[in-house]
Amino acid sequence: MPEAGKDLETRIRERAYALWEADGRPEGQTDQYLERARRLVEAEGGGSKSSPDTDLKTLADAANEAAKREAGQWFYFVTIMITLAAIVGSTTHRVLLLEEPVKVPILSVELPLLGFYGTAPAIFVVLHFYVLAQLGQLAAKLRLA
Repeated sequence: MPEAGKDLETRIRERAYALWEADGRPEGQTDQYLERARRLVEAEGGGSKSSPDTDLKTLADAANEAAKREAGQWFYFVTIMITLAAIVGSTTHRVLLLEEPVKVPILSVELPLLGFYGTAPAIFVVLHFYVLAQLGQLAAKLRLA
């Protein structure tokens, strides 16, 4: 194998490894990562000349790959926020006055009033920072592509 071809193959493998690591090391997707890395390296000028259409397709593919995992986490975040809002909305003056436990709507679980209102704001803030961190990672993955 010529030296230039060897260098190109090394760059492709290194890029595929970086992409694999950035996506959380999913199992059984070696071919997809190698192909994606090949397109990225070629788009950077490491292989055959690519057209602007290829560059846009590569960027769109990278954005879609990075967004797949984020969609599930976004659903989880929205579910937790809706549950917190339902608990707060269902708390009546009577419950507050008598310090009765609050009920989690879907799970039919009772939580201590003071415990819930002590931890709910922390959960709310932590989940918001988590979403911001995930969006930051998504932006970094797009910059990588």
